[in-house]
Amino acid sequence: MNRPQCPLSPHLQVYRLPLTAWLSITHRMTGVLLVVGVAAFTIALLILANYPLAWQFVDQLASSYLLTIILLVTCFAFWLHWFHGLRHLIWDTGAGFDLRYARLFDYLELTLAVLLTISVWFVHLILT
Repeated sequence: MNRPQCPLSPHLQVYRLPLTAWLSITHRMTGVLLVVGVAAFTIALLILANYPLAWQFVDQLASSYLLTIILLVTCFAFWLHWFHGLRHLIWDTGAGFDLRYARLFDYLELTLAVLLTISVWFVHLILT
């Protein structure tokens, strides 16, 4: 039996995804990252509450660059997730689906997430 010569659908590597699609994917990833982070933080608090000797490890960890980077990334993930969630609330009203507004929201989300991450860390550095 001869199969008709139909074109194959191109893969994702062929297409250049728009920024809105990347932000949608990132929104899902930041949601998972934040849930895992809250779970890890809760487990860490439970360990600290039950094992006082763990404070020595926390003291060493608190001064490490690794924890600083993790907290910085988590802060950015929080703000990006927050602003994309606000975008979804706007979409729920039926507004903002026009391409012009979609692009505006793309850059607005990223800009506000970066600015608020910098602001939070600036306040952190002032207070410490």
